[in-house]
Amino acid sequence: MNQVILVQEEPISCFEIIETTVLAAAAGTFTIQLPDSQQLRSDTDQTIVVKAVRVTVPGKLTFGPVTGLPIAPVAELAKISMTLYSQGWQRGHNMPLLNFNDVVVPGGTEPFRHVSTRLNDWKKIDWPKSYFLYSNGSGGAAPGATGYCIMLEVEYVRLKADGTIMEGPNP
Repeated sequence: MNQVILVQEEPISCFEIIETTVLAAAAGTFTIQLPDSQQLRSDTDQTIVVKAVRVTVPGKLTFGPVTGLPIAPVAELAKISMTLYSQGWQRGHNMPLLNFNDVVVPGGTEPFRHVSTRLNDWKKIDWPKSYFLYSNGSGGAAPGATGYCIMLEVEYVRLKADGTIMEGPNP
């Protein structure tokens, strides 16, 4: 009897959500700073290596799990690029946010890539220094609107100081 074994090409080690709130008060702004994430912060005991970042589109999830705000509409996501600082320098500059969508929503109109956008082991990303930039100079929810959230899905690996992979919570 033949046995078939399926092996993931690159399994997820660790996964974290970064949910950025965009309120009506932010309307007219050019940039929105990404929030800090303690789980994704490198320190003396660990180095966080980001393998991939994905953007969540409304057809994939309708509301942010933390804020309860609706996921940013595709029309807004299409105006946004992202800049990431890694290891003290601006490693990814003005990357179109929809380049990070690899999910096909049946019947949906969201643009997507057939292959996920992988990062080449970006270490020590400085999330609070990183930001979203609205390409047309105006961003944020329309005045009077409740706002929305931009949600990033971050796939990462935690390395101990000796370079070995950490699994589970910090010791």
